[in-house]
Amino acid sequence: MAQKVAKVGVKKEPGYQYFVDDSGDISRKNIASGQIEKITKVGIKKESGYSYFVDKDGDISREKIISREKITDISKTGIVPNKRMKILFYIFISSVIGISVFIAIFFIWLRIYTLETCCATSILIILAVVSASFINAETEMKKKEEERKRQQRREEREEKQRQKRLKTRQGLYNLSPREFESAVSEILKANGYTNVEVTKFVGDAGADIIAHKGGRKYVVQCKRYSEGTRVGTPELQRLQGSMLGYRADAMIFVTLGFFSKNAVEYAQKNGIELIDGNELIDMARSLGKEI
Repeated sequence: MAQKVAKVGVKKEPGYQYFVDDSGDISRKNIASGQIEKITKVGIKKESGYSYFVDKDGDISREKIISREKITDISKTGIVPNKRMKILFYIFISSVIGISVFIAIFFIWLRIYTLETCCATSILIILAVVSASFINAETEMKKKEEERKRQQRREEREEKQRQKRLKTRQGLYNLSPREFESAVSEILKANGYTNVEVTKFVGDAGADIIAHKGGRKYVVQCKRYSEGTRVGTPELQRLQGSMLGYRADAMIFVTLGFFSKNAVEYAQKNGIELIDGNELIDMARSLGKEI
């Protein structure tokens, strides 16, 4: 769930992508020219593990990022082999405690006060105390294990919610440009692309993502345009220039908007694969599924 970090109230203008830069300030990127300018100095100190963005109110919000690698499956029994041994050990300790207490009470009831019985009783009581310490330690371990499982379930729920947001146009549009590129890389992975890598945000030579599929290397350009924004031929031509630099075999242009008629014709002639907002949402439905 998104958490508001700073109320700024920036008024978003059409034709720009707004995001929180590395300095913790609000910047925007001109969609047409690609020029980046700082809008408001806020100085938010970014914490690792969170994704920062400019929300619909023009304020800075953040969302926890959960790495898919960190989410592990819990076995159906909830017991790993080492833990089974621990359970058997503590059953044995509990038995020792019970027997120790019983014998001690029995000696006291018989009023046997010989040196031997006193020593035996003392030893049994010591064993009982030590065993109780072990059981207390096991109780703490169980509490930590339960807390770990609760945390894991929370992370799994948050990851499902995050993926659910990535399956909507508005959820993708609320991301910063850099986060949008990362989201597209996840969507590509979920659709069978391998060795997917997001390039540097600045100086990427026209390619935001490098991906592979079917023995071909793709350069991918991502534009987090609004639903009504049209992509024209000039932007496809800039993508073509990145092919040689990355020694790629094919090109993909991804946008939340749509493509002009001329752009579609140009893409067909030059072998550029186009993914508009509707198709991207369809592809996003594969998130969270096994390939």
